[in-house]
Order: sequence, then C-alpha cells, then structure tokens
Amino acid sequence: MIEKEILEAFHIQDDGQHLEGGQNQSIRFGHVVLKPVEDEVYYNTISEIFNSLDSNRYRISKHMLSKYGQYAYKGYGATWFEPGFEVDDRLEEKLLVSHALHESSKNTSTNQLPKGKDPWSKAHTLLWNKERLKAVNEQNIFVNQLLDQLPDYNETHQLIHSDLGGNILFHQDLPPLVIDFSPAEAPKSFADAVLVCDSIAWGNQSIESLKLLRSNINYRESILYAVAFRVATIACFEKHDMARLEIEWQAYKNIWDYVLN
Repeated sequence: MIEKEILEAFHIQDDGQHLEGGQNQSIRFGHVVLKPVEDEVYYNTISEIFNSLDSNRYRISKHMLSKYGQYAYKGYGATWFEPGFEVDDRLEEKLLVSHALHESSKNTSTNQLPKGKDPWSKAHTLLWNKERLKAVNEQNIFVNQLLDQLPDYNETHQLIHSDLGGNILFHQDLPPLVIDFSPAEAPKSFADAVLVCDSIAWGNQSIESLKLLRSNINYRESILYAVAFRVATIACFEKHDMARLEIEWQAYKNIWDYVLN
C-alpha cells in the first residue's frame, strides 16, 4: 500500500492498477504511472535529461515533478501515462526508433550524467573503463575472461538509452513510445546491438536478426559488447551466483559464437 502522502505529492487521486512488464513494480493511477526509485538524486538528474528529448518520430512518457519541485519523493517517481503495447518482433521499426532517439540525444551533454550504483551502471564501467571485477569467485573469473576477449571499439560515445529491448511500445495510431530511460555514455551502435541481442535471447527472434545491424560501422564489436554487458550485469548483483550467470550466458552464447565464427 502506497502512503497517502506520496500519492498527494504527485496529485494522485485515482485507484491504482499494477502494470505488467519490466520488474512489475509500476502502478497506474489514471493518467499517472508511479514506480519505486532507488536513488533519488540519480533519478532527478536523468528525469531532466529524458524530458529534454523530443521528436515527432517517437513519444516518451515524461517524468512528473512532485508538488515539492523534485521528480522523486519518498522513494517514488511518476510519469505521465502513454498508451502502447509490447511486441517481440518489428525489429526494423524498433531500430528506426533507436536511430531517431539517438539523433535527438547526440548533442546532449553527458557531463552531468550521474554515476549510478546499480548493477547495470557497474557493468557499463567494466565495459567502457576496461575495469575488472575484483572479488575472486567463479562468476567473476568467467566475466573477466569474457571482458578480456573484447576487441577495441572505436566509436564516438554519446548519451544513449541502453535498454531499449522491451521498452519500445507500439500503438495503432500514435508514434512508438520509449519508456524506462536507462541512460549511459556509449556508442549508439551499442544501443542497437543490445536491443537486437535481447530480442534474440529473450524475445524469440531469429539469430539471423543480427544481420539488421550490419550497416553499423562496428557491427561485430557492438554485438560482443552487448553480450558481455548483459552477462557482466548479472555478476554485479550481489544476490546472484554462477548458476544464475550460466542461465544468462546460455541465453546469449549463440549470439557470441555467431559473431566469432
């Protein structure tokens, strides 16, 4: 049960309904969607960045300010509800959305992008700063060996949405909707690769879908980094062990092998 004070902070009066998808923590209250926020400072900063993106080729669920002037309040953030439905396929259309989004964000300064403390942010640090996991255990050794196999990736870094798989929704009359902004400073081809690799690993799409990325300058590099990112993220969760890491690796292993063979 969400505290009345939190609802009032975002001017919410309707009854709530849980939304499916993501981590199943979002609740819709009429025209507002409320979700838990772990790092309020981080959320306040990325909300400003996300709200600044604009294009007629996609929609975003804009983040709402609370009545106290911040985007987060007592561990919650709110966005305006936008209609849309998720599909496993339509990868070519999703890539067009990715290209439009990253055209919008390419000139956005990343100087104020906060460093998150979550596993995804830690995995980005491993990838782009060429750091390695320090604790000696089975999963960390595996991930470090995977990271050591990554080739150099020479492409300009910019602000990207690093988790577009499952976060592009469609509508019969409106432009596609981009949700759950996961900002990172990385090549835009990496964002495309994560989208396609996730769709193969978890969305029942064919391995041949990787051919959609061949127009990218760093086709091979982007895919290898996308796979390493997903596997490294699992190792960055304190609660996960080698058994959980093996599940993730098996979901992406055929993609890794396809590119290397």
